[in-house]
This record gives sequence, C-alpha cells and structure tokens, in this order.
Amino acid sequence: MSHIAETSKIQGTDLWTRDVGTRIRYALGFHSRYELGGSVPSWLCGGTVDLRAGKIDFAITEVGYNALNKRLGIPMTNTGILTMQNRPGERIRSTKIHLLKKL
Repeated sequence: MSHIAETSKIQGTDLWTRDVGTRIRYALGFHSRYELGGSVPSWLCGGTVDLRAGKIDFAITEVGYNALNKRLGIPMTNTGILTMQNRPGERIRSTKIHLLKKL
C-alpha cells in the first residue's frame, strides 16, 4: 500500500495526508512492535504470532516510514527502529562489527 500511496503522490494525489496514510501509519506501528520483540497480547492470535524476527524486507517499511516520518514529521519510533535495523547497509555494518569482535 505504501508504494501505491507514494506513486499516487508523485502523480498529484497525496494519499499520505488522507485516511490511507493514517491506516498505513498504524499498520506499520502495529507490526513493527511485534517484529521488534514486543509481548503479544492474548487477544491477538491467542498470544502467539509467527514472527520473522529481523528478517522483514526493509522495503516493506522504508517507503511508509520516509513519507510519514521524514516528510510529514509523524513520530514512528518502532517503525523507525525496524527500518534502520533492516536496511541493507545496516545489516552489512552489523555483520562487519560482529566479525571484527570475533577477531
């Protein structure tokens, strides 16, 4: 949905400032909380969800995070953390640091 909203903005209709943007914002925050290890309430899938823990494709959060947080200034703490952790450059940097610590 983020990619559709971004394409729409480029074409002249800003969906980020409408209901679509609000829905994307809350969906990203909801999923990011659990991807980062937040406790799952019992009402959600009986308290157990199948997480990919750190294996989420960064492109899923990147577009929405940049539009909502960077461009519109909406705070998105969990989504920001998840996005930064899953950027390809960040994964490479973390791997290098981990390997250097082993030496």
